[in-house]
Parts: sequence; C-alpha cells; structure tokens
Amino acid sequence: YVAVLLALVVLVVDVTAVQLARARVYDIADTLALDAADALARSSLYVDGLTGTVPLTDETVTGAARRRLEAAPLPAHVLSWSLTDGTGADVVGGRLGATVVLTARIDVPLAGGLVAALGNPVSVTAHSRAEAVVRVTPPAQPGPSGRATPSRPVQ
Repeated sequence: YVAVLLALVVLVVDVTAVQLARARVYDIADTLALDAADALARSSLYVDGLTGTVPLTDETVTGAARRRLEAAPLPAHVLSWSLTDGTGADVVGGRLGATVVLTARIDVPLAGGLVAALGNPVSVTAHSRAEAVVRVTPPAQPGPSGRATPSRPVQ
C-alpha cells in the first residue's frame, strides 16, 4: 500500500506542477498578445491614416511579442519557451488583431527522470489573440457663436 500511496502522491504533485506551469504559459501568451496588439506599424499609419484599429504587421507583432518574452522571467517548472509559427497580425471577422503562439517545455518535478527516459518532454502550446480598437472622435464643430462645441453633449 505504501508504494501505491507514494505513486499517487508523485502523480498528484507532478500533475499539479504541470497545470500551474501551463497556466503561467497561458498568462504570458495573453500578455504578449495584448502588448503586440498595441505594436503600431508606423509606416502603415503614415500611408493609410488612423482607422478603427491599430495598424499592425507581422513584423511589429512578432517584434513586440519577442521583446516582451525576452524580458519575462521563466516561471517555475518552465524550462524554455519560444514563439512559434502563427504569431503575427491577422484578420478575424474583418477585424485586425495580434495572434501569439507560444510553445513551452515543462519540467515534471518528481517523475521528470522517467519522462526524460521515455523521450517525450512535456510541452504546452498556448494561442492568444488580442485587438486594439481606436476610437476616432470627430473634431469639434464651430457653434453659432463661432466657438468650437463638442460633437456630443457633455454630461
């Protein structure tokens, strides 16, 4: 019974550690996508002007995500992580956004030697997407007195 109980404890500890590491990988993927959604493509802004979304390119999204990822410390039980194919600017439902695909290798704390011997490292791939919406307010219109009045009533 002791061996079964010990195996059960090892299993619970390892599964919990992997799940916590997985949650941290998903958190950083969300952070990277949110940061990348604000990665303004200045060249597009100057050519196309300001529309309802932040102008993005694959290069600005990938660059912003990479810089943020390099600055982030590896969480506990995460051995390594990297951006993978699919990271970049995309259009979903007619809306421009930033997609981040992050793959991480996870360390299994107690049974890690067994997992390594089997040759199957535990990896997690997180997909996250974010959009940055720009609200363009029309300029104030001159009122009857010649002074600018707000385009909407002030409450």
